[in-house]
Amino acid sequence: MDWKFLKAKIISGTILATVIAFLIYYFAGYSFVLSLLVLLFSWPITEIVIEKIASTVPGYEKREIVSSWKTPLFTIAILLSIGLVVHWLSELTFAESLAIAVLIGAPAGALNGIIMEWEDSRPGGFNNPEK
Repeated sequence: MDWKFLKAKIISGTILATVIAFLIYYFAGYSFVLSLLVLLFSWPITEIVIEKIASTVPGYEKREIVSSWKTPLFTIAILLSIGLVVHWLSELTFAESLAIAVLIGAPAGALNGIIMEWEDSRPGGFNNPEK
């Protein structure tokens, strides 16, 4: 595993999870600890699991790591849209609706990423087409 790259992702993911958990606690009134646990799973823990799965593929050392600002921006737009729809369809405040969207959408996306990486890394998968 590329620990230098992973260390930076873990630190930034932990900071982001802590800030968002505090905002959810402050504006929506949901549990800080629960929010933090959910968000820590969604970012740094998922990064470790995906990196561990990817490291089992032959040729892992040669892969290129590409970071883009488009993916997080797209994710934020989707979560804001879901929060807005929940706000319109319910009597919840926008902060509560957005918190619900983040606390459900982020772990769902993380779990999806883990499953996709696992499938792609299996023999015959996208990242391991040899067998």
